[in-house]
Amino acid sequence: MPSGAHSLAHELAVALMPEPVGGSDASRLLAEEFGIEYDEGAEGIDDELVVRRNSGGNRQAIDPLEDSSDDDKTDRGSDEDEDDATRRAVRAHDAMEVLSQNLASTDKFLAHLRAVDLASSGTFTVEGLASDVIRRVNDAVREREGQLRELIAYDRDLKRIFGEVGGADVLGDLEPLEDFVLAEESSAHHVSHVPNKLDSVIEEDEGDQGERDSFYLSSSPSSPQKAAFSSSHSTVPSAPPPTTTSSAKPSTSSAISSFAIVVPSLVNLRVDTASLLSSLTTISEQAQVNGAATADAGRKIRSLKNRLGGWKVEWESAERSRTKIERWEVESKALSGSRIDGRTIAADHLRAFEKAIAEAGVKTQAIMAR
Repeated sequence: MPSGAHSLAHELAVALMPEPVGGSDASRLLAEEFGIEYDEGAEGIDDELVVRRNSGGNRQAIDPLEDSSDDDKTDRGSDEDEDDATRRAVRAHDAMEVLSQNLASTDKFLAHLRAVDLASSGTFTVEGLASDVIRRVNDAVREREGQLRELIAYDRDLKRIFGEVGGADVLGDLEPLEDFVLAEESSAHHVSHVPNKLDSVIEEDEGDQGERDSFYLSSSPSSPQKAAFSSSHSTVPSAPPPTTTSSAKPSTSSAISSFAIVVPSLVNLRVDTASLLSSLTTISEQAQVNGAATADAGRKIRSLKNRLGGWKVEWESAERSRTKIERWEVESKALSGSRIDGRTIAADHLRAFEKAIAEAGVKTQAIMAR
C-alpha cells in the first residue's frame, strides 16, 4: 500500500494486519519503527489451522492402520488446538475492532486539525492586542514629546519677557493658571461623596469680617486687582443673609474672596521668586567672572614679581661691573702719573735679543763641532 495515498493511521493499520508467512519480519520491523507493540499471536492463525488440517489428513492417509488409542489422543489434541485457535481468532477480531475504532477517531481528529488550520488566521489575538497597546504607547509618547516642546517654548518666551524692561509687571498682570489636578479631585470627591444635608455654619460678625478683609488687603502685595476687589468686597457684607437656610452662602463667598486674594499674592510671589533667582544667577555669573579676573591678576602679579627679581640681579651685576671699572680707572690713573722712559724699555729688549743670539751661536758651534 503506498504511503503517499493514505495517512499515518492507515500505515499503522497495515503494519498490524496479519500477513502471510514470510512477511512477519517486515511487519515486525514496521511496528518497531512506529514504536507500537507487535502481536505475534495474531499473525498466521489461519495458516496454522490449514497446516494442521492438511497434516491431519495426510497422516490419516499415510497411516490408516494406527491404534485406536493414538487416534483418540490425536482427536483430543486437535480439539484443544482448535479451541485455542478459536480463542485467538476472537481476541484478534476484538483487537481489529478496537483498531478500526481508533483509526476512525484518528481520521476525525486529523480532519478537525485540517479544518482548524484552514480557518485560523495569520495573526493571533494576543499579538494583535500587544501591537495595539504598543502603537497607543508610541502615539502617547509622541504626543507628550510635542507637549513638552511647547512647554519649553512657552518657558523660553516667558523668560525673554521677564528679562525685558517692565516684563515682571506684565507677568504679574496675567491671570493665574487653573489647577486641573485639584479641580479633578474636587469633582471626583463631590461625585463620590454627596452629602444628604448641609452642616450648620456659624456666622461671623461684620466687624470680624471687616478686620479679616482689611488684614488680607494689607498683607497682600500691590496688584492691579486690589482696587476692584476692595470695591466689590466692601459691598458683600452690607447685605445680610435673608434666611438661615442659606447660611452656606457667606462661607462660600468668603472662601471665594480669600481665594481671589491669595491667587494674586501667589502670582506676585512667583514673580518675586523668579526675579530673585535671576538676580542670584547674575550674581553667580559675576562672581565667576570676578574669580577669573582675580586669577588672571594673580598670574600677572607673579610674572611681574619674577621680572623684578631679574631686574634686581641685573642691577647687582651692573654695580659689580661699575666697581671693577672704577678700581681699574684708579689703577690706570696711578700708572699714568709716573712717566715711562722708552729708551730703558728698548735697552731691555736689545739685551734680551743679544742673549738669545749668543745662545743660538753657541748651539750652532756645538752642532758644527760634532
